[in-house]
Amino acid sequence: MSRDTFDGKTMTFIGVSTGGWFGEGTALKREPYRYNIVELRDSVVAGISVEAFHWLLDHSIAFNKYLMRQFLVGLSRQRVNVALKALAAQGVIRLEYGRLTVPDIRKLTHPSTP
Repeated sequence: MSRDTFDGKTMTFIGVSTGGWFGEGTALKREPYRYNIVELRDSVVAGISVEAFHWLLDHSIAFNKYLMRQFLVGLSRQRVNVALKALAAQGVIRLEYGRLTVPDIRKLTHPSTP
């Protein structure tokens, strides 16, 4: 997901992994979509109209639960990425190819554990 800047450069915001979701903020605000979406490999992409999105929002508990999980507990994707990189730098987690792994779960509760 990217956007072209005023000086003609491309600024990439995120890569969306398998099963990922994007565009919910634009749909919630009923704004025109302002980003370029480019697939980097064979992909299946599903989209719904803004009207369908808002109908699901108003009528589906399951859809609302899914959205809450996507919103990363009220944190922006950027802040979560900063936190994940800091944890990876400390060796608490490992980020590889868009996947997050926890090498030793004890380090999450006891950071001094060797």
